[in-house]
Amino acid sequence: MNKALKEKMRIQAELEIPLGELAVYFLKPGEEPTTIVGLIEAQPKALMQKLTNIVREAITKKTKNVTLHSLELDYCDSGNINHGAGIFCATLSGTENDLRKVAGDNSLFCFDWEEGKKEIY
Repeated sequence: MNKALKEKMRIQAELEIPLGELAVYFLKPGEEPTTIVGLIEAQPKALMQKLTNIVREAITKKTKNVTLHSLELDYCDSGNINHGAGIFCATLSGTENDLRKVAGDNSLFCFDWEEGKKEIY
């Protein structure tokens, strides 16, 4: 196997989560779904911690060898609950082999393996 695939690296990847899905996770029954944008933009610590735990669980289902170091809201592409999404920036680490299981085309995280910045450590 290629040595580069076994080296530990850190990448910045993008995670897109539909606003409707975020509303299901974070709004109380009866709350107006459109309030989700303001809620996630305020980024209360408890909300971001819960979201980070959900994302870590999703990563673990794919591979146990990738670490999520940080997750921060970058922006919401629309305020429309029906088609908008929260775009989050995530810092991940692991071997390239393991990172490719969760980041790239048709993966949990968006990452361009040709152009994206990779920090080897």
